[in-house]
Amino acid sequence: EFESGDTVKQGDVLIRLDTAIDAAALRTRRAEAQLAEQEFKRVSDLLPKRAVSQSQFDEAKANFDAARARVNEAEATLNKKIIRAPFDGTLGIRMVDQGQYLSTGSAIVEINMLNPIYVDYTLSEKYLPDVRSGYPVTVTVAAVPAQTFEGEVSAINTSVNPETRTVRIRATLDNQDNLLRPGMFATIQTGQPRDNEVVTVPRTAISYNTYGNFVFAVEENDDGQLIVNRRTIQTGEVRNNRVEVVSGLESGETVVAKGLLRLRAGQRVEIQDESGQEASE
Repeated sequence: EFESGDTVKQGDVLIRLDTAIDAAALRTRRAEAQLAEQEFKRVSDLLPKRAVSQSQFDEAKANFDAARARVNEAEATLNKKIIRAPFDGTLGIRMVDQGQYLSTGSAIVEINMLNPIYVDYTLSEKYLPDVRSGYPVTVTVAAVPAQTFEGEVSAINTSVNPETRTVRIRATLDNQDNLLRPGMFATIQTGQPRDNEVVTVPRTAISYNTYGNFVFAVEENDDGQLIVNRRTIQTGEVRNNRVEVVSGLESGETVVAKGLLRLRAGQRVEIQDESGQEASE
């Protein structure tokens, strides 16, 4: 019930196999179940009158349950003769013809979801800290050399291959024009989001305790003097001895990076040179 190249939705019927024998078997099972049900009802009516024994009632009930189970089994067998699309996608070239005999495992047609399309690749474990889900990827393929395809990292494998020391990564790409196809060789560039500007401070500027992380930020008091105040912050990623500050500090503010143990909130300070103080970015 399909042609090569068709676009299908999940659940669309692709193949209907010959069901004559299975349909006849289902009719037989349903007739048996109907007789078993009638017998069970008859025995159920007679049991309160003590016209039948408990064992006869139990046997009738068991026969009825078994008959219903055989009906369900026959229905499941019949449903297996209808092959449906497992997901939305585009069909390839049909590999069977009407009336052809199919054995178990016979290939019928290839189906692929082309948009969005997934790109699987591996990355050396040493670069793993530089990749996160949601990071952008740029893909080029030899078949369309003049065009680049943009996407993002959608999944990172939880383990590293012990032989190659690489980790498997999956990116999701927009492929509305269906230019990308499964099996293509691709060149992939992965990096941090270029438009994701973050505030970072030196690792040494942060004090950690059970009540939260904080820094000493340099501020001006009402008299125009420089003082330090404790500022509670929320931290993010750590890279090259610098820590991302998710909240609690604005870009351009100055924090103290050394001698934190000698400081207290409200203490006056002087900025002498960059070795004594560092500004947040």
